[in-house]
Formats: sequence, structure tokens, C-alpha cells
Amino acid sequence: MKKKRWQKLRRFVGLSSLEEQRVSTTPEKDLLFKELKLIVNSSFQSMPEKYKQVLLLYYISGLSNKDIAKTLCVPDGTIASRKNYALTLLKQASKGDRL
Repeated sequence: MKKKRWQKLRRFVGLSSLEEQRVSTTPEKDLLFKELKLIVNSSFQSMPEKYKQVLLLYYISGLSNKDIAKTLCVPDGTIASRKNYALTLLKQASKGDRL
């Protein structure tokens, strides 16, 4: 289950397509991949804690939205909103946009 979530996250942010292209690796592709990873990591690190918590609990711990809501003592809808907003932040960072 966690593997599917990671694959979905990587596709959403844009890392998956770059990893697939790395099969026929070139220095330019390697550099592009490393830069994108740095951008996404930097965006994640600068993200407010409430959004990081949701992503970590969902993608790393494998908890459902309902379990995360119980853990953080917030409504289920709040978890869905936070996860969606956090993913939007990561996606925008991977494309070079800022909110």
C-alpha cells in the first residue's frame, strides 16, 4: 500500500517521469533530476508543520485520512484539505511556481 502511495506522490510532483527517463541517463538528465529533488525537498522543509505532518503520516506511516484525523484531533475534511494543499505546494515548487 505504501509503495502505491509513494508512486502516486512521485507522479504528482513530477519525479516519476524523470526517474523513468534516467534509464538512458545523461549528465543533463542527472542534473535535472537532482535539482528537482532539491527543490521538492526544500519546499517540503519550508512547508508549515501542519502540512508536513499530514504528508508524513499518510505517505510514510501509511495511515488513512481517518486515522490521521484521530491522531491529530481534527476533522477528516481538514486532513484531506491539508494533504491537497501540501501536494499543491510541492507540485508548484517542482514547476518553479510560488503561491
